[in-house]
Amino acid sequence: LASAGFPGTYGVEGCKAYDQVFNTSGCGASGVQPDFCIESWCYVDPDLCPVNATKCQNAGFLLNDPAFPACRSRPHARSEVLPQSANAHYSYQTCGSLDNYQQSRHQSNMQGRTLIATTTDDSPYTTVTADSAGVSFGGMQIDYFRDVMKVFVPALDLRISDTWASPESSAKFSSSFTAVVNDVAVGKYDVAIADFWVTSERMLLTNFLP
Repeated sequence: LASAGFPGTYGVEGCKAYDQVFNTSGCGASGVQPDFCIESWCYVDPDLCPVNATKCQNAGFLLNDPAFPACRSRPHARSEVLPQSANAHYSYQTCGSLDNYQQSRHQSNMQGRTLIATTTDDSPYTTVTADSAGVSFGGMQIDYFRDVMKVFVPALDLRISDTWASPESSAKFSSSFTAVVNDVAVGKYDVAIADFWVTSERMLLTNFLP
């Protein structure tokens, strides 16, 4: 730690907001500070973080029981401030905090991927316009989705299908909206962008975003 310019107690005295205490990583400066400055974290042993079903069950606990460490996984990441040879891992979640330091974790499941979407003409939320140049999509929800796509690096490729509910799903449900929810559930689309009513039937099929 000292060779990297950090105090010897940095990250090794249990859960603390170390960056705020030691004014490191841009914390402690005047003006707006990063969100992670006030979050508690600590260095952890990466071999002890994953679930170990054998240890958990031999200790008389069930998986996911918080009373025994081997029963639950605790997310962790390799330190970016210490040499790779140190194999140092830190964890905010172990301390009950969100990892706002490693922003890439929010994007890792989506970045650099193609997202297949579908929508329907439901102005002003979504609009579908067909002309000699082809089909174009707009509306406040489509615009919002496109703005969100800009956050991802590398960029997310949003492809909007010009078809709505599939014939297979339409044969099962009287509502085309419920039918397209089923299409998302079975993987025909990754997401459906529209002004949906969240019904109990649809909630049994897939997840909804507010």
